[in-house]
Amino acid sequence: MLGLLIAASVAASNPGWAKFSRQTIGIGPTVTIGRFDEKGTKRSIHWFRFQEDVRVQKDKARTLWADSRNCPAVRTALDALSDVRFGVQAPPDRNDGPVVIQLDGVGYTFENRLAFGPGKEIVSIYARERSPLAIWIDATLDGLKPCWSETAPEQ
Repeated sequence: MLGLLIAASVAASNPGWAKFSRQTIGIGPTVTIGRFDEKGTKRSIHWFRFQEDVRVQKDKARTLWADSRNCPAVRTALDALSDVRFGVQAPPDRNDGPVVIQLDGVGYTFENRLAFGPGKEIVSIYARERSPLAIWIDATLDGLKPCWSETAPEQ
């Protein structure tokens, strides 16, 4: 029994390699993406950890899991992530007129670790609705809905 608890805690304590969120007025769940090598087979198991925002759920905030062993949508989401393109906005020229800022109420974030360890860099991307990143996040959250489980994947 202790072995199962330790194996399950490996995924639960794993910081993951990326995080993303979809927030309305700054409130929403955070999803962490991670992986581990399956014991015995050394096969890579990818997982998503969905953490509800405690500001919304208070004492009922849950942590849910989906992994590539039990959910084909995990692999689909990861494959689609490699196709997401991030455009770089050119800075406005002073002669272009006023800069218009649009607040649409929904913010999307994606953070990716460049390396693991203390002091390692993290790249953060912020996007708005209908951007390639927002489309990927929405599709991923929808695709994983039937897969979420309260049980962390075992190594």
